[in-house]
Amino acid sequence: MRRVLFGLISKGLAFTKPTPTFLPAVAIVWVDPAQVQRRLRRDARIKHWGSASPSPVSLIGGDWDFAATDIPVNQNFEACYQRFVEGQPWQAISKYQQLLDHIKQGGTVDGCKTESEFEQRYRRIDRMYETIRNERTLRTRDVESLRVCIARDGDVIHCGGGGHRLAISKVLKLHQIPVIVSVIHPEAITALQKSRSQHRGD
Repeated sequence: MRRVLFGLISKGLAFTKPTPTFLPAVAIVWVDPAQVQRRLRRDARIKHWGSASPSPVSLIGGDWDFAATDIPVNQNFEACYQRFVEGQPWQAISKYQQLLDHIKQGGTVDGCKTESEFEQRYRRIDRMYETIRNERTLRTRDVESLRVCIARDGDVIHCGGGGHRLAISKVLKLHQIPVIVSVIHPEAITALQKSRSQHRGD
């Protein structure tokens, strides 16, 4: 999104090198959650970036943005819609039961190893929903895990963490939420700079 890149540049980040480089800031920008339609899975991030979550903001070229896939409608969004719009208890939602079954079989989900820990996590999600609904936004101090990357075409791609926050923001139809930018494709910067030059020349 062009306004996201303008926001980054206004923070004083210097996007000048065409080769991968680390940039000297952590960038929090505001995006429309409804327009975050794709994600870059952890395995793709490690393959293309060498890290699941580069920090601070990194300028990385290559074809990593082509590896992004559509966010499945039937995962966090569907579960949050069933819980917070339809009013179903978590225990009646298939995604919850699938994750709980995984824990019962000895697996780990979001750091939870026991049924008790898992139930506590979803009670925290309930409280988080109430807070976001009442405040109509996400608190900037709570978005450390909600990260995005900017593709060469300016598309904002979810790249790890904060999945329930993003889903709740969509369910509540929030207009803007704060996110942390992990990676930017250099071609997005080049396109923005070209657009700004053309605009000044008009």
